[in-house]
Amino acid sequence: GALRSSLEEVQAAVEDAKAETARAVRSAETDFELEMESVRRRASDAEAKSARHEAARIDAEACVARQEAAWAESEAAAKASARAAEDAREEIERLTSSLAKETERSSKFAWE
Repeated sequence: GALRSSLEEVQAAVEDAKAETARAVRSAETDFELEMESVRRRASDAEAKSARHEAARIDAEACVARQEAAWAESEAAAKASARAAEDAREEIERLTSSLAKETERSSKFAWE
């Protein structure tokens, strides 16, 4: 009787230990799954952030390219404007000179 009761106690303790182990394993599996889900979420967030950074970098490069193009256009317009001013100055000089010659000829003609 005592041996049997002692054996039953050992078996009960073994069953309790098995149940406790199973609970611990399930808990560890749940914790692991939650942690893996968290890792996947963080990886996904990092990927999205990386994609946003890449898009921002591309936008910034495009902006720089537009600024450079605008600067080149502005420089070309300034050169064209300077050329036009120089052409106008030369044309005014030519007309002034021509007018002076005409005036000189007219006054000579008037005196003759």
